[in-house]
Amino acid sequence: MTSWFFVHSKQALSIRKHNKSRQFIFADSFFGFVLCVFLMSIEWAPLLWNSLL
Repeated sequence: MTSWFFVHSKQALSIRKHNKSRQFIFADSFFGFVLCVFLMSIEWAPLLWNSLL
């Protein structure tokens, strides 16, 4: 899971180098941030539920 995320971030960085559009860079970085938060929430959700319950 984490290795896949690193591969995605590497691809995103290479795409940013090729494309100089600010809007595209913002959208790509925002998508990467949301994806990271989503994966972290999936991994940490059981621990949070166990601590609350």
